[in-house]
Amino acid sequence: SKMDELHEALAAMTAKLRQQTGTPEPAAPAQPEPEPEQPASFLVKQALAFLEQQYARKLTLQEVADECYVSQWHLSKLLNKHTGKNFYDLLNTIRIQKAKELLADPSLKIGDIAELVGYSDNGHFARTFKKLEGVSANEYRNRLQ
Repeated sequence: SKMDELHEALAAMTAKLRQQTGTPEPAAPAQPEPEPEQPASFLVKQALAFLEQQYARKLTLQEVADECYVSQWHLSKLLNKHTGKNFYDLLNTIRIQKAKELLADPSLKIGDIAELVGYSDNGHFARTFKKLEGVSANEYRNRLQ
């Protein structure tokens, strides 16, 4: 619900501020905490949003974990649990999705598209595209025409 998302956002922001100011965690409240799953789904959303914005450059799990103020290990576990994919699978999925959008523009070379979506190596792009889409970027583009 919207309310849950609001609570998650507040919890994450509070944690972020605490980390920046070095304030210790407050004493545990008397009543039990609501499902600890909530901040987790918020973190996953935050990580995915970051990938959506930054996919075009070289990204590491560490960088995304830092952005979300959690350890690589924790983020990796959450992504797997919530999406069933690991970090690089998610990043590749987003990149290939963007590449498919760009392939609709015939004036762009496939090598340029590879670079635009964050692959410095054309071969890597070609293999990843074919693995995820079942056809090469070229075949995909031809089907669009």
